[in-house]
Amino acid sequence: ENENGTRKIIRKNYSTATQERLHKVKTMSWSTLGATNMYELVQVPEGESENEWIALNAYDFFNELHMLFEFVYNTDAYNAIKKPGDGFPPGFQYRIKDTTKKKPKLVTATEYVDQMLTWIESNIENSDIFPDDDEHTFPPDFISKYVKEIFVKMFRIFAILYATFLPTMKELDVAQHLNTSFKHYVYFALQYDILPEEDELTPLKKQLSPHLSGYKEEKEAFLAGKKLKV
Repeated sequence: ENENGTRKIIRKNYSTATQERLHKVKTMSWSTLGATNMYELVQVPEGESENEWIALNAYDFFNELHMLFEFVYNTDAYNAIKKPGDGFPPGFQYRIKDTTKKKPKLVTATEYVDQMLTWIESNIENSDIFPDDDEHTFPPDFISKYVKEIFVKMFRIFAILYATFLPTMKELDVAQHLNTSFKHYVYFALQYDILPEEDELTPLKKQLSPHLSGYKEEKEAFLAGKKLKV
């Protein structure tokens, strides 16, 4: 964390092509959704390895989520969450592992988000999992063990943001950024088969549905070499 207690932005060095592709996605956060084919933007840049592309996007999603969470920090909606179980999507309560007890611990949604961001950060800063130099390589189970679990945690954070903080984010005029970040997340997860299992998706069924169909349509248009009219 930084000196003021906020979580730092994580930056990694990858190819210029990869950085340019991510810059295009970020630009969409502040422009009209659908103006660019998101399916095309989640493709691995030419000359980049798939693992490196997935790793860099994991860094980027982490940074996006911690920024979105900071938008709502200390707002009325944030401060209204006081007791364990508060702030989760209706019908859901995410829990954390408690090393002192057999059963996972129930916390508030804000505590859960903070602990999951800390957990994600500890993984992506571990060079044995996310290599940042030529001396380290991606582990064989990079996707199956690490990335998929990270994407589950990320989905849950999105679910909490939508369920509890969407009205606040609309007031702050950052809801569009949330929507674009989630769309990018869904397209990317579909492309690399790292979207969480069906039972995890229920809290965001409404938000998820147009992206599932949009991904399919854009994929078909992209593969057919046509421009999708929006």
